[in-house]
Amino acid sequence: QRNGVPEPHRQTKAQTHLIEASNSSIRDNLARFNRRSKRFSKSHHMLHAISTSSSTGTA
Repeated sequence: QRNGVPEPHRQTKAQTHLIEASNSSIRDNLARFNRRSKRFSKSHHMLHAISTSSSTGTA
C-alpha cells in the first residue's frame, strides 16, 4: 500500500491453477449428491418446453 492506495491485485497462472484444481475437486465431491431430476437444460428450446408444460399443469 502506497499513500493509502492499495497495490493492484496480480494473479499468476500458478495461483489460478491451484484455485481451479480446488474448485474441480469440490465439484467432483458434490456431484454424488446431485439428483438428475433437479438438473435442467439451459437451451431455449428446453426452457420453453418446461415453461409451457408447467403452466398447463402437466409435468
